[in-house]
Amino acid sequence: MKWEVRFLFVLSLLTTIGFWLNAQSNVKIVSKRIDKSFPYQEAYSLNIDGEKAEVSIETWDKPIVQIQMEITAKNLDRELATKDLEKMKYMIQRIKNNLYVRNYLMVEGEQSTSILKVVYLIKVPAECPVYLKNNYGIASLKNLNSQIKINSRFSKVGLENIHGNMIIESVFGDLLGTDLWGNLSLNARRTDMFFQKLYGNVDINAEYGLIKLLLDDKLKSLSLNANNSEVFILGDNPFQMGMDIQVKNGQLDFPLHPKYKVKEQKEIGLRTLFIPSPKDQMTPITIRINLGDLLFIKKN
Repeated sequence: MKWEVRFLFVLSLLTTIGFWLNAQSNVKIVSKRIDKSFPYQEAYSLNIDGEKAEVSIETWDKPIVQIQMEITAKNLDRELATKDLEKMKYMIQRIKNNLYVRNYLMVEGEQSTSILKVVYLIKVPAECPVYLKNNYGIASLKNLNSQIKINSRFSKVGLENIHGNMIIESVFGDLLGTDLWGNLSLNARRTDMFFQKLYGNVDINAEYGLIKLLLDDKLKSLSLNANNSEVFILGDNPFQMGMDIQVKNGQLDFPLHPKYKVKEQKEIGLRTLFIPSPKDQMTPITIRINLGDLLFIKKN
């Protein structure tokens, strides 16, 4: 009896896979591409407002902002894909010192039955400020030297080699960052994040998320306030960094040290740890966590 059940299960699985592969092979893809360039001048800024967009921003040596946008519609019916493609509207224009790039879904009457996607490939001078808003998408920003502002919802954002100041707001997202030399100010809700090679001043306020930080001695300062969040920190030598840590209604796990120990006030559910900064400087790392846990792992 068992082999019959297994046979029927495998047969059903193979049939499902066969239908899926057949549907994929019959998908029709319709797309259009828009290319536009603007001469860049000092004090210009780039403003992007994306919807279901994949945004890639990189730098180059030319005094030009180059924008390539590709809009794609996928459907089993080519006619429907072509019709739905026109529902994704876009705008690329310059108003004084601001360059505006936007795509948005215009639904008139019936909903779109196609899978719509917009892909941006943008190149800017390194000193160009970038302001990005993105919903239900992906964004990658690399090698920028000026200020960036990001407001994302249901999106994944990656930052690499940023020397300018960063202001980020994220709701229901994922954040990844490495080689961040500028100051970072981050407000996040229901967002998971992983940052490494942080070299500036970092200010993080987070709710309902997973936070992973890889710290080294080049970090200038860290202020972390988290609620209902799990925090993992990996550091070179935590006892030489200077820390003021408070965890309420949660666990505080820290490497053992004969001098610096975690203190506990059970009546209020508070665990604290204070490590003075070397040379009587201001304590560079301040962490406050409520209804969450902190696990600090010593790298070496």
